[in-house]
Amino acid sequence: ALICSLVRCPLSRLRVVIAILLVGGALGVMIYDYQHIYRPLEAMITPPGQVRPMEFTPLHERSKYVNSVHVGLCLLASIALCWPPRVVRKDEPRAQ
Repeated sequence: ALICSLVRCPLSRLRVVIAILLVGGALGVMIYDYQHIYRPLEAMITPPGQVRPMEFTPLHERSKYVNSVHVGLCLLASIALCWPPRVVRKDEPRAQ
């Protein structure tokens, strides 16, 4: 998006701002996931072969939910950037 805005692609500024906010939100979700979910899950399964504690299952379920939110935010950002702009033909009357 930033490169596109530098070379004057026909995307509206609003779409670029929305995409940047969505990607920033996805980055925030990734940081939260790493700090509060991934690292505790990793500690629970290290070393391999040990019995998993009771906290593992709810934390794993939360990990799946957070990862779905992350992928969804990235999907929305890509849709915002890749959706074709509205083409206004010169012979089409403008709404006022």
